[in-house]
Amino acid sequence: MKAVTQRKAVTGNKTKGNVRERIIDAAYRCFERYGVQKTTMEDIAIAANCSRQSVYKSFTSKEDIVTEICLIESAKMNAKIRKRLHRRQNLASKMTESIMMILRVGRANPYVRRFVQPIMLSSRTTDIHNPIHATHRAYWAPLLEGAIKSGEMAKDLDIDDVVSWITLAQSALLAGFDSADADEVQLERMVRRFIVAPLLIKS
Repeated sequence: MKAVTQRKAVTGNKTKGNVRERIIDAAYRCFERYGVQKTTMEDIAIAANCSRQSVYKSFTSKEDIVTEICLIESAKMNAKIRKRLHRRQNLASKMTESIMMILRVGRANPYVRRFVQPIMLSSRTTDIHNPIHATHRAYWAPLLEGAIKSGEMAKDLDIDDVVSWITLAQSALLAGFDSADADEVQLERMVRRFIVAPLLIKS
């Protein structure tokens, strides 16, 4: 797996940095070298220069480490997208562009991609106490709440329901967008018409 993101190394001096940071940094390196599936907790412990017991004290499983990395990468992605969105765009354009950007990043970043795959979603995306849902909500809630207040979206819509719907829709779209000959123009039209438009109040 090739490195697809820049990150701050936290293991330059093995005596510095807390154990959790060292484990995350070690996991990044192991996943890029061996792949997520083949990497073991033992591999991560060796790379982090700590015992397996120390790894398990910080994370209950490898999947927990993967989820943590997905959260980190998603937070970085969300910050970049916010900077690129045009303030003067209407709600439909902002939502459509945001979803398209997430799909583009998801194709190239294996961690973001994993974050929107069905295996990472299932019922967890509708659990408001789950960090996966919380991360998506942190990105979408300000835009959605503003749209409800301005009258662009119906007031009876539940923010958590809308966030879950967008996340599940992205998961389905990513599968279709993965094809090399995918028509991005057509995909954007579908996002605008079938995902975004139903959430808006017609003028």
